[in-house]
Amino acid sequence: CWSEDDPSRIGKIKITGMPVKKREWSPWTRAVLMGVTERLLGVETIPGSKPVKIKASASDRSAEIKAYIEHELDRLVEGKVAIKDLMVSKGFKTKSAYKHFRQAHLQVMLKIEERTRWPVKDKSRLYFVVLRGNDQLYLRTETPEFAAEQKLELDLGYYLKNQFYNPMKKLLMYHPELFNFEEMFKKYQKRLEMKDLHQSDLTSESAGKRKLLTAEDLVARYKKAATEGNKVTGQGSGGGGGGGSTKRKDQRDTLGAAGV
Repeated sequence: CWSEDDPSRIGKIKITGMPVKKREWSPWTRAVLMGVTERLLGVETIPGSKPVKIKASASDRSAEIKAYIEHELDRLVEGKVAIKDLMVSKGFKTKSAYKHFRQAHLQVMLKIEERTRWPVKDKSRLYFVVLRGNDQLYLRTETPEFAAEQKLELDLGYYLKNQFYNPMKKLLMYHPELFNFEEMFKKYQKRLEMKDLHQSDLTSESAGKRKLLTAEDLVARYKKAATEGNKVTGQGSGGGGGGGSTKRKDQRDTLGAAGV
């Protein structure tokens, strides 16, 4: 972009060998990285036109980059990034080219073949998303279409760490003067952990949601049941004592009729 002969001249931005060009990174990741790159260079790229120089001081540029990243992380943590923007892809060669299928895109290939009863074409590209769960990552991959159809929950922690933090750290490692990137990442990581913790405390019911019982809730429920049981026992052995003996007699008659 910069020319020694004419520093004011704006040229083209050509980026190779970076996550913004590789399809193994999600469209959201590539868009965020490109947005930060443009702001670092002080230019704005409008599709179909040449890059436009942005006049801003270093402090303004730093604040703009931080605000831009925080906005995108807010969208991610709040689940507002579309599934199509979080899918990643990897090339599929042919089954005989792999020693095992313990890879994310190969698991997706097996699922596609199982559902369609048709082999995946060799040398094709497989798109997938990573789902939330406790299994190994390659077992938690699914096609974007199936995940959207079944309303499956994505592993936002994976996208925050692997699809944002790792590539963004490499991009910002030469710009420590901007802001504390590690502190920002830990803040959103903690926020996501709190969100997951809150969701784990809730369970879906037909009529809505209810909070899972804690140990204290169980103890309180047990004490309440024991108290009510004592009250019932006291009523049975009190002035209306005949009621208890009549009930026991009825039980014996029922057992006798059943041949017990």
